[in-house]
Amino acid sequence: MAAGIDVFFTGLMLICLDGQPNCPDKPYRNNAWVVLADKSSMPCGWENDTETDLKLLFNGQEFKEEFRDIQWAKDHCEFGDETKISCIIKERTVCVNPDKVSAPGKIDPSIRSLLRIDEIDRRFKAVNLGILNDRQYVPTTISFPAGVIGAGGNWPQNKPIQWYRSDGNAGGALPRELSDRVKVFYGEANILTISDCAQNLNLIVLERKNPEVGAQVTIGNFAKTLRAYPGRYEDLSYLLWYYPLGSWATPHGLCPEYNDFERDAVLLRCVKKRGQSCSGGIAADTRFWPPMLIPY
Repeated sequence: MAAGIDVFFTGLMLICLDGQPNCPDKPYRNNAWVVLADKSSMPCGWENDTETDLKLLFNGQEFKEEFRDIQWAKDHCEFGDETKISCIIKERTVCVNPDKVSAPGKIDPSIRSLLRIDEIDRRFKAVNLGILNDRQYVPTTISFPAGVIGAGGNWPQNKPIQWYRSDGNAGGALPRELSDRVKVFYGEANILTISDCAQNLNLIVLERKNPEVGAQVTIGNFAKTLRAYPGRYEDLSYLLWYYPLGSWATPHGLCPEYNDFERDAVLLRCVKKRGQSCSGGIAADTRFWPPMLIPY
């Protein structure tokens, strides 16, 4: 791993990069809009059993011990496994602040592996700014400066596969391999601060132990439970959570119906191999991939 800090964004969140339309101003123009999944909501009429937690994950051995002394870390983090420290994030506005930003705004070619909301269902028109500011649906926004922006490895990590549209329509950028996480690399950063932007309060400060060795941090909106899907194919139904975030070329401009009788929404589909789930199965930490808005 190169020196510096990699920050990964994964899970149920919409990524909006500087220069893209419909990106509301925040401390930085690069934002992740975190969607709250709970059992009481029914996006597109879909009855679900999905719940998520927004978590900060990192390897405690890659950073100096001082972060343990911060009260927020004591209250929100689990230190049972030194290599897999997990912290629950409940704040409404979160800022990711590296002490140095090199190559700001540089785009790595791997960004082509990221999912785009408009290339799955081409009826997407624009982001619904009203629901982006609805704290019942988007309780947290994460702002981050642009380092080198790309994607993590394609999914599944051991053997990436081709992903298709669930309606069988090929063309555009699909089918292709996809990554389940955005990667932002801060090549000269030694310290990464996660803060509550609204309160101007540092939540946790992570400083690399070894300036010659890189480190990484993951901010993910993780599922509490995952569900297996029967049959030869697997559709990533969590994508229905993104539909209310946009306006659509549908009769009412709203989310298409997705219930026992109608399957109008277009999802990602994969072909199972030997009966195994192609998105990682029940043991996967997340199958909630964050899409971007439009090609960057």
